[in-house]
Amino acid sequence: MNAKKKIFVLGLASALLVLSETVIAWHKNHSGHAMLPGTHFILGFFGAALLLALAKLLSHNFLSRPEDYYDE
Repeated sequence: MNAKKKIFVLGLASALLVLSETVIAWHKNHSGHAMLPGTHFILGFFGAALLLALAKLLSHNFLSRPEDYYDE
């Protein structure tokens, strides 16, 4: 699957998730940001992206070795 098709599928899935939040009747005891459609999707998406970036940063700093590590 090429990159354009992957981006299209991701965008379609994202749109369906946001649309489903507007259609599904959630409990009415939420307040503030939870009443906006797509809030849970946006928080989950950016939370996962933050975790991935943090994992990449930590793994790069603690697990990577110099190129000549085994030659020494």
